[in-house]
Amino acid sequence: MPRIIYRNFDRNVAMRRVNAEYDRLVAAMKLPTPQQRDARLTVLADQVEQLSEKYDDALDWAAVAIKLLSQEEAEQVNTVSNVVVELVMILAMLDFSHMSSVADRTEMLEDLERVAIALGGYRAEHGRYPESLEALVPDLLAAVPQDIFDTEGGHVRYLLEDDRVVIYSVGPNGEDNGGVDFDDFRKGDLGMAWPR
Repeated sequence: MPRIIYRNFDRNVAMRRVNAEYDRLVAAMKLPTPQQRDARLTVLADQVEQLSEKYDDALDWAAVAIKLLSQEEAEQVNTVSNVVVELVMILAMLDFSHMSSVADRTEMLEDLERVAIALGGYRAEHGRYPESLEALVPDLLAAVPQDIFDTEGGHVRYLLEDDRVVIYSVGPNGEDNGGVDFDDFRKGDLGMAWPR
């Protein structure tokens, strides 16, 4: 790193900027629904993409040094610190939308596993599966879990078919495909099925 850039790097300026960006990320991850989180994370990812385009393929250190020489010392510190932070953001920015989606799917699968265990307990006690998940409440489940991907606030779905038992969520795409096609979680439902 050229001396003019190193000499003008202020860790405090950089850390304030990093902390502000981190706070925006935390705020996005705390939004209540997957759809809201994904929308906000997409905005943040787009902003990082714009930073990436700003610096094109590689930062021309000579151009930065020339720009710095034309600035007052306080401006130099601010410019260098922001450039370094932006480069770190570009290099370190993970696909947080993907991470959020993984966390949401994991949470939903945990709820589905609890329902599956409760269904097994009901069957062991009664010799059959219940007609609805509400029969599991309150003895085996505190409540039928919400489907976090259902934008209308629905619950986990339950199908008692002739040959199998199915529990599922509409999945990240938000569309109810009837408990089929668990292979592609981006396009189909998220769930599990087993022989009756």
